Amino acid sequence: MIATTFSDGDIIVTTENLVFYTFGYVHPKDRAIAYLKYIPKNFELLFPLNFQKTEWEMEGQKLIRPKELYTPENFRRILKVFYDHFQSYLYSCPYIGKTLIAVPIKSIKKIYSPQESLKKLLQERRWDSLESLAVTLIKLLSEVSSVPLEDFGIHGSIAMGMHSQFSDIDVAVYGANNFLQVKGGVEELAQHGLVQYLFEDRADEFRRNKGRFEGTKFVFNVVRKAGEIHEKYGQYRYQALRRLSFMCRISEDWESNFKPAIYGIIGYEPLEAYSELNSGEEPVELVSMIGRYRGIVRENQVVKAVGMLERVMNTENDSIKHRVVVGSIGASGEEYLWPVTG
Repeated sequence: MIATTFSDGDIIVTTENLVFYTFGYVHPKDRAIAYLKYIPKNFELLFPLNFQKTEWEMEGQKLIRPKELYTPENFRRILKVFYDHFQSYLYSCPYIGKTLIAVPIKSIKKIYSPQESLKKLLQERRWDSLESLAVTLIKLLSEVSSVPLEDFGIHGSIAMGMHSQFSDIDVAVYGANNFLQVKGGVEELAQHGLVQYLFEDRADEFRRNKGRFEGTKFVFNVVRKAGEIHEKYGQYRYQALRRLSFMCRISEDWESNFKPAIYGIIGYEPLEAYSELNSGEEPVELVSMIGRYRGIVRENQVVKAVGMLERVMNTENDSIKHRVVVGSIGASGEEYLWPVTG
């Protein structure tokens, strides 16, 4: 029987061999809110997207991957394909008032959770060179950080058994405190020359979660443990109000490394005339749905952001708060958050 609870980043393979990654931890009871990652090559002409040249093979099925999935234009194109060809994957969410891609449990063929994938890999008697390197790296991270091996996972193409010698090592760390310990461990390893940090763009300089180990790229991200999941589906109702451009100060960063990333904020300062707030609208949270902005700012730092103001009502007690979402569904322009320096 397919599990009905999902963690962020679980890999779902459907009966049509579409491959999705789950998003977040709050899902309807019979679906998984997810984003498309790979498609069977025979579906290529259905999707008006630019695809990477690399092809993957999973259980005899050739898969391809779009170069970009997260631009507003690409999301609209993907949504249109699902309207035309895979309508059962579309879900009209009554709590956010928008149509989402949410995989029906009845359409799920297989799930790869990072934790279970690593457990399975460790039990295997023979590894290829990349699998061996991944196991060596994770054991090293566990040792240097004092995080138990069972709180790690393996993600991506290695988890699915469709990696090549050129694939990356994608590591999951379960638990916020464990993740911070692993970050400290990576810094220690870098100081001793055992790993090298990798900065592919400016965000990487702040996040410091990418590197090279014996010449192979690796990345590590955090997954919530069960005790760190505090919301259930339907607990909150969200209403998008309007786009804002503003500056604020970060008051809380504990949940900033998760996806979605949540920052507590104070000191709202509008940067455009349209960003003035009405009485009672001052946001208390800045939430990024875009992975690039996870963990890039810390408590007391000032940030500049563009996003969608949302009204959030707790359906259990009718309390109301406001937040700004970066990377909102159907965004009509660029949305971001960035530290203010100088």
